[in-house]
Amino acid sequence: MHIYLKQEVYLSNFKSNKLDKRGVAMEQFNIKAVVKYSGINAHTLRAWERRYGVIKPARESNGRRMYTPDEAERLKMLAELVAHGHAIGNLARLTDEELRALHRRLINAPAADGVEAERARPLKLVTTPQAISESCQRVLDVLSNFELEKLHNELLRAKAQHSARSFVLDVALPLVITVGERVLTRKMSIAQEHALSAILRVQLGDIVYSLRRGVDFEGAPSDARSFKVTMAAQDGDLHEFGILMSAVLCAVYGVRCHYLGPNLPAQPLAEAATILRSDAVLVGRTGVLDRRMKGSEQIDYLRDLDRMLPAGTQIWVGGALECDLSQVTAGDGARQVRYIRSLQEFDAWLRKLTQHVPDARDSGDAVKEVREGIS
Repeated sequence: MHIYLKQEVYLSNFKSNKLDKRGVAMEQFNIKAVVKYSGINAHTLRAWERRYGVIKPARESNGRRMYTPDEAERLKMLAELVAHGHAIGNLARLTDEELRALHRRLINAPAADGVEAERARPLKLVTTPQAISESCQRVLDVLSNFELEKLHNELLRAKAQHSARSFVLDVALPLVITVGERVLTRKMSIAQEHALSAILRVQLGDIVYSLRRGVDFEGAPSDARSFKVTMAAQDGDLHEFGILMSAVLCAVYGVRCHYLGPNLPAQPLAEAATILRSDAVLVGRTGVLDRRMKGSEQIDYLRDLDRMLPAGTQIWVGGALECDLSQVTAGDGARQVRYIRSLQEFDAWLRKLTQHVPDARDSGDAVKEVREGIS
């Protein structure tokens, strides 16, 4: 049995010692091939295996997963049904025959008007900027109409079709910015913004913890995996999406992160970072503070952190910058304070931490540079 991609190119076979009941060597495929065929990104696939037991792939002597053709086909059907709004927890309990029957009824059925036409729309792996923009637009359309169940399903669809990194940079970030702008111009209501926030927060949090629970970033050197970042938004700032998306990026690159949420005073943040032995503290700030929360001025907050954090712990500031960072420390240069202008810059910084730098020095040198605060 061969599995064929939509482009009519079959997946390469990988030899294995696994035999069928007749003693014949079985065709098996590695995770890269199955990801390409099914359209499920690797971190989602591993999370489904671990949390829902959708399949139990065999492992080679080196620990790498190997999949049979039937397992790859099951994953493909699961991905398409999830994209049409079905819960993976419910689908995981179905046998292969039950899954095929449901798939034939909903996916392969002739297109009809209305809801059935939407259900019959085939799943496509999103890769182009145009397609990603369309993905965001579908979310905005259902949000505009307060169709919250559809909003949930569209975000699930986008998450299944994107890598975790792409979901943050190409879906979540543009959505948060666009909806915020529409609220300011009264094209959307605060209630709609909160509806998106409530659902998106769950999706992003799920990615963070699914990546942290046993899914290693294979490309990260051991030094990178030992680098720890504790992050929070400062007191008075109730907007957490900047740091939450930063936490996802850390998890994507295998950097250990501890996300403590919004509205956190300097003292408990410093205490947590000390207990967790963090190499850096990332403080998010949107510049939109709730004055009823009696939040600190940014310079005072950062100076408090500088005073309470152990020597050698870096301070990273993300988002709005409303003070002179050179005035944060005592001036002896003992602590590195870094401003991160955007999620894209943070992504590039993490890439430097976890991959070989351009001149092919050892990746451990890149980690050392980050620890020493060298740009």
